[in-house]
Parts: sequence; structure tokens; C-alpha cells
Amino acid sequence: MKDISFTTATPANAEEIASLHALSWQRHYRGIYPDSYLDHEVTSERKKIWLERFQRPNDNQYVILARDQDQLIGFACTLFDMDDRYGALVDNLHVLQEYQGRGLGKILLRKCAEWVLTKAPSTAIYLYVLKENQAALGFYTHLGADLSPVLQYHGPAGTVDAVIRCTWDPANLKVTLSK
Repeated sequence: MKDISFTTATPANAEEIASLHALSWQRHYRGIYPDSYLDHEVTSERKKIWLERFQRPNDNQYVILARDQDQLIGFACTLFDMDDRYGALVDNLHVLQEYQGRGLGKILLRKCAEWVLTKAPSTAIYLYVLKENQAALGFYTHLGADLSPVLQYHGPAGTVDAVIRCTWDPANLKVTLSK
């Protein structure tokens, strides 16, 4: 990862984040979300979401970018203090397919956890994964996540999706992500 740099996102990054986000969903959620949504709506919908997020700055939001030279290759977004029990929500973590398997997702998750722990050392983190996304579930399990039973989530494509909550308590988080 010697040529990879990490920076905190600014409003100027909203469109490139949205593009990577949409591309990730188009590749990994095919067969989960309707093709019509992935082919015709996801790009504009993700752009609208990310532009709105950056138009209204929030001290509880942290977005970290990973770049290979000038190319955005991954990002993660964490929302602090989202749940009394589960803590901070890692709302998004996406890595370009050609960079997966190199430890970049773990580094992004670690950076999110470090940000959370500097704000409140006893805070846990959590995220949601679509049940059908077995690769992501395997990745998070490998990183020590505790998995919930299947939950229902109202997805952006107008679907009701089966999701699994992945959680890390603060002690587990420090140990797992320090490796």
C-alpha cells in the first residue's frame, strides 16, 4: 500500500464519492437490487445523497478517502453516535474491485474506528450488510465482527432487504483492527 494516500473528504469530493459508490453497487448488488435501479437510477440517486451530505456539514460525519495517485479507489463514511447500544455507524465502505484483497478495506475501517475512539474511547461501531453479500459478510467476520440475526431494511430501490448488523465492541475493535 506504499502508493496509497488517505485524506479526509471535503465537499469538492462529493461527485467522485458518488460515482465510486454507484459503481460499487452496480457490481456487487446485481441480482439483489433491480437491474432498472442499478442501470438507470443509482448514479443520480447516489450523487444527490452525497451532495446533500456535504451541503449540510455535520460534525458527526467522517469520510475518509483512499487514492492511488489521483484516482479515488476507496472510501468509508462513519456517522458518530447513531445508536445508544451499537455506537457509531459505518454507513459506507467501498473499494474498487481491482483493489480488493489488498487490505485497503481493513485500513479504511481502522481509520474510521480510530476517529470514533478519539471522540469517545468506549464507543462501539457497527454497519449493515445485505444478507446476499456473502463476500462482505466474510470480510467483516474475518475482522472480528459479531453478526446479528437477519433484520429488515427498507432499501433505496424501494425494496425490503434482509440485512445483517455487524458490530464491534470497543475492546474487540482495538484488538482486531490493530493486527
